[in-house]
Amino acid sequence: MIKICVTVRNRLEITKKCIEAISKHTEQPFQIHLYDNLTSHHLKDHVDYYLKMFRYDIITKFVMNSAASTFDCFSKVCAFNEFGRDHEQDPDKYNIDLLVLLDNDMIVTPGWDAAAVSVIKELDKHKNIHIVTQCPGGVSDRKETIKVGNFDCDVGVHGGSGLWILKPTFFRDIGFLDCSLVQGINKKHDQNYWRQIEKVTHGKKYSLAIHHIMALHTGSIYSGSVCNVLTKDKLDLKNIRFEEENKKIKDMTFYDFYNEIKDNPRCQNW
Repeated sequence: MIKICVTVRNRLEITKKCIEAISKHTEQPFQIHLYDNLTSHHLKDHVDYYLKMFRYDIITKFVMNSAASTFDCFSKVCAFNEFGRDHEQDPDKYNIDLLVLLDNDMIVTPGWDAAAVSVIKELDKHKNIHIVTQCPGGVSDRKETIKVGNFDCDVGVHGGSGLWILKPTFFRDIGFLDCSLVQGINKKHDQNYWRQIEKVTHGKKYSLAIHHIMALHTGSIYSGSVCNVLTKDKLDLKNIRFEEENKKIKDMTFYDFYNEIKDNPRCQNW
């Protein structure tokens, strides 16, 4: 069983493609825990979609967050903490294969989970590895390549949490983030996790980048970046609606959309 945390803010059409990709491209049993973090546009359409997926047992849980429920903090941190605490109170947590943190503009590839599970199962031999993603995927200082299972993997640090594949003990091993570190801030969640992991590994490299494309990042070409709007675009919140991007994606079938992105090198890195 795989538990997947999907974080959403607006961009409904890319969320639909993200969920559809998980459904079509995942071979293992899975649960999707979806956290809607302050969606401000077409709110009813979002809720109707979540409810439909919930009724079809595609989404296991969905949460509608507000500024109050996320304490004026960067909402992904609150979502990650809730996801982790839910997992830790699960009586069946020792039978979970892996956890996944996934942005809604990430489109998983066919059989991505087989690669992820095979690598995670080998990590008892690599005690300092706590983040698994793909190469390059934002992982830096990648000067060592090792074989893990059937895959060549680079060992490094950092890695963007748009796709983090985690051992089911991650939150036990690393802990939860202090929300006060991101209060009034719309980024810095990854950096704070890096620092927290570094304390556990005593400065040793902790990220593993698999030489295998498990997800495609569409933010740069289709769905736009919520973080960039909030941090770089002078808080021009009308831009966070992504109207034109949503319309383009809505008019495409899943397979037309996937065929357009699957070989695009811009989608293979973030």
